[in-house]
Amino acid sequence: MAWILNGTIINTPTYVIINNTRYPQTIFKKWSHEELASLGIYAFRDDGYDKRYYTSTGHSDELVDGTMVRSHTTVKRYSNTELSQIIADTVNRKIKRLYMNAKSELEYLNEFDSSDTTSATNWSDYIALLKSAREAIKSDIQDISSYTDAIDYINGGFGSRLPSEPGR
Repeated sequence: MAWILNGTIINTPTYVIINNTRYPQTIFKKWSHEELASLGIYAFRDDGYDKRYYTSTGHSDELVDGTMVRSHTTVKRYSNTELSQIIADTVNRKIKRLYMNAKSELEYLNEFDSSDTTSATNWSDYIALLKSAREAIKSDIQDISSYTDAIDYINGGFGSRLPSEPGR
């Protein structure tokens, strides 16, 4: 049996100090659950999860019928190949949106404002920069090996690879 005291799991009975009073390890065998609870010590159960297929992103503890029960929030664990594909798909969608916006700007300039050759050149250059950024990002993706790294990369890491839009 395991116990929990102030968020610390006690797997093996040992002495504890609570409010400057030292309690011997024998309290875990001799005292009732109610007596231990009066000191803030509760029986502990971790509901767990299948670590082969999931990764814990956090947990919460809840007192249920005198036992502190730990529940985990989890996300699916992916192989590196699956993870790379998820990141690549996400990044490609973002780059595609940027590319389509840039192409629209360039088409507008070519059709309605052909005198603004500087802007047209800037947008053409931007499109070329987007294409090279995509290649750099593909290289970055190969180095990502954990779910946390993947989320960090998707939420901002790859943004540093993207060029700024002309005039912005």
